[in-house]
Amino acid sequence: MNIIKKIINWIDEYFSEKEKEQINKLKENIKELNETINYVEMEKQGLLEQLEKETELNELEIYWNEKRPHHENYQRLVRTIPKIDSYVKVDPRVFLNPKDNSVPFLTEDSSDNTNDQRAYKCLQWVHKNIKYTDEMTQFKEKEEWLFPFETMSLRKGDCEDGAILLANMMLKAGIPYWRIRLNAGDVKGGGHAYVTYLREKDNKWIILDWCYWYSSNGRLWKNAKKYFGIWFSWNTKYIFYDEKFDRSEV
Repeated sequence: MNIIKKIINWIDEYFSEKEKEQINKLKENIKELNETINYVEMEKQGLLEQLEKETELNELEIYWNEKRPHHENYQRLVRTIPKIDSYVKVDPRVFLNPKDNSVPFLTEDSSDNTNDQRAYKCLQWVHKNIKYTDEMTQFKEKEEWLFPFETMSLRKGDCEDGAILLANMMLKAGIPYWRIRLNAGDVKGGGHAYVTYLREKDNKWIILDWCYWYSSNGRLWKNAKKYFGIWFSWNTKYIFYDEKFDRSEV
C-alpha cells in the first residue's frame, strides 16, 4: 500500500465525516488565501512599476522645465486693436488652451495609442487641412497671431497659426504639456514659428513643422540644420528666453 492510500485510510479511520468536511473547507480557504496573496503581490508590483515610471516622468518634466531660464513677464506684439490700428502686447501662453472646443480632437484607434503616434497624426492633419498663407499678404503687412478658432474658421494661416493649432491639438489628444513647445526663432530664410516635441520613445526633441520643412514624423532637432537659434519658446506654464541660446540643445 502506497503512502497516499495510507493517509486516506488514516483519515477515514481517525476523523469523522464532519471533521473531514472541516478539513476540506480549510484546504479551500488556504487555496483562496494563496490566490489572494498572489493577486496582491501582482498589484503591488504593478503599483511599484507605475510609481517608478511616474517618478521618472516627474523628474523629466522638472528637468526640461528648469533647463532654460524663464521669462515670466515676456509679452509679444502679436495683435492689433481693430479700428485703432495699434499693436497690443500678448502673453504667448494665452494661445494654448486644450479645452478650446474649436480644436479638432482626433479619435484614438488601435494605430495611435501612444503619445508619439498621436503627435504625428496631429501634425499630418494640420499639414493636410490648413493652407499656408504668408500673413504679410493675408493681413496687409501686419503681424497677426491667430487663435485656433480663427485658423479653423479661415482654414489657412501663417507658420505660427498652424503651429499654435498643432500644439493645441496635441494637448487635447492627451500629450503632456511639458513634451510640447512652441518656438519662435531663425531658420534658413528668415523668422519662423514651429512646434518641438520631446519624443516619448527615446526622450529626444524633434521638430514638428507643418509648413516650412515638413516631415510626417518630424525631424530630430540635432539633425535639422535649417533651424538656427530660438528667440523664445513656451508651453502652457512657462516662457523660455535665453540670450545665450545654444543651438545644440532645445
